[in-house]
Amino acid sequence: MLWALRGGGGNFGIVTSMTLQLHPVGPEVFAGQVIYPFDDAARLLRSVRDFIDEAPDEFQCYPFCFRVPPIDLFPEEHHGQPVLDLVMYHEDATAADFVRPLRQLADNPILDLVGPSAYVDVQKSFDANLPKGNRYLSKAHDLAELSDGAIDVMVEFVPHMAGAFTAAYFDPVGGAAGRVGVTETAYAGRQANYGFHIIAGWQDAIEDDSVVSWANEFHAAMALHATGGVYVNLIGDDEMDRIPAAYGPNYPRLVDIKKQWDPTNLFSSNYNIEPT
Repeated sequence: MLWALRGGGGNFGIVTSMTLQLHPVGPEVFAGQVIYPFDDAARLLRSVRDFIDEAPDEFQCYPFCFRVPPIDLFPEEHHGQPVLDLVMYHEDATAADFVRPLRQLADNPILDLVGPSAYVDVQKSFDANLPKGNRYLSKAHDLAELSDGAIDVMVEFVPHMAGAFTAAYFDPVGGAAGRVGVTETAYAGRQANYGFHIIAGWQDAIEDDSVVSWANEFHAAMALHATGGVYVNLIGDDEMDRIPAAYGPNYPRLVDIKKQWDPTNLFSSNYNIEPT
């Protein structure tokens, strides 16, 4: 049962108390965003990939793609245009020299907002981009690597992005998590070095068909470069058939434990592992 809880979560019980082991971070870290025009995204993404693949665990960089909102922070000529946003973080607040190559990938960044920052501010820096009340759709894949093919798919679909609050990004997820055996916990995505996620966001129901169609086509194209796995919390409401893929080789064992401890499937208001 304890093995199943470490990744199977709410399928096997309810948390009544929690003891956390904290690690010292900050109070300042080195973080922020460097935003480039999307017209050279293929080259930039390859350079970012090569940098990330050699970086230590203390550094993280998410290559985000979205359309520039019509706000004063951005020059007006970029409003509505797709961009490549390198969202980066280093545990060391003095890491300016380390991240400099990512800030100099091209001579025309739209914005460079990287520097020492309070760790608690970094944690909430994207809250405003996902306002409550919008319509959202999540589509995701695990990737064994950030291949040239996966980058080409991103470059193909982002210019046609649908939904004013939509973003798509690659998530480097190797590091320490990848140095744990796949069967040591219920979480099975440890062989994926990257994740891919579309978070489509829009407001008007009249856009439903166009946004969903674009996201599904993008997701299907990226599947050709994916492992077949997916992080369970990113599965969409219309994808419950992907739950076995999220747990991979651990799924049969989870089903057996579910049969033993919850044969009537009481814990079912989740990404459900059925006792069958």
